[in-house]
Amino acid sequence: MKKIAVMLILMCAGSLTWAGTYTDDVYGFSVESPAFKKLTAAEGGVTVVQFLAPAERNFSSNLNVQVQNTKMTKEEYIDTTREQMATLGFEVLSQTEGVKDGFPFIMWEHRGKMQGFDLHWLAVAVFRTGNVLLVTGTSLESDFAKNKQLFFDTFETLRLHKTSGTKKRPGEKLKLE
Repeated sequence: MKKIAVMLILMCAGSLTWAGTYTDDVYGFSVESPAFKKLTAAEGGVTVVQFLAPAERNFSSNLNVQVQNTKMTKEEYIDTTREQMATLGFEVLSQTEGVKDGFPFIMWEHRGKMQGFDLHWLAVAVFRTGNVLLVTGTSLESDFAKNKQLFFDTFETLRLHKTSGTKKRPGEKLKLE
């Protein structure tokens, strides 16, 4: 299986500003995170990290993590998401509920056409107080069979922590588990 190239979009989420350095020993570089402004709950959400595979047939399979600041209940979020999928003409193949590190989640597998591509998604929405952590794996429909287990295995590595509210100092290394 091809190694996935990593592109990190390091932004602030909620009231926590992240500052640090991403170091990649494989490709021999490091980069400091930008000092983006803090978000408030009223400002919506942000993509915190995105992992991109090398492009195949003009599309990069990807997995991203978003924090969506919302006051919706789990049920309202599920209903709204399903309405959005229906509006876009996406087919929901499965919907599974569970608990991860004490937080309820829902996992959707769905497919549809977007920007001229036949796509297939595996997404997990984790419901926390004041926000939803949305982890989404996206692949071409023709590549989904080879990526589904990879996406699922990555979801399994997700660990939910209490936010500390502390700021990291510039130059402090990012620790990826």
